[in-house]
Amino acid sequence: MEIARIGEAIHVIERRLFPDDVRRHFVGEVEASSDRALRVRGYLFVYDTGASEFRRKPEQRTRIIPLDNRVILNLLPAGTVVDDIRYGHDAEGNLTLVDGAHFELDVSEFSTKE
Repeated sequence: MEIARIGEAIHVIERRLFPDDVRRHFVGEVEASSDRALRVRGYLFVYDTGASEFRRKPEQRTRIIPLDNRVILNLLPAGTVVDDIRYGHDAEGNLTLVDGAHFELDVSEFSTKE
């Protein structure tokens, strides 16, 4: 079974092992896929605790994402432009991933909604 197709955009959340671990997310386009890993080209987002926000590293990079329980993968809608991805907040204050045109994805660890 194919997890993600070449050309699809994905959002990757790396699970933290400890509360003080760096919070990392990755957004990119799948370049290759196997039953064990994905090769993805895109951007790393790292949580800046001082500013309380995710900051995108400016340079694109290629990462090998293992398909195991250390990551959460979100497939993004067709037509998503990886270069346009950014983080924001919705009306309820939840952390969202947006591209400014096609979608808004709630990625909050805790929701303010009841």
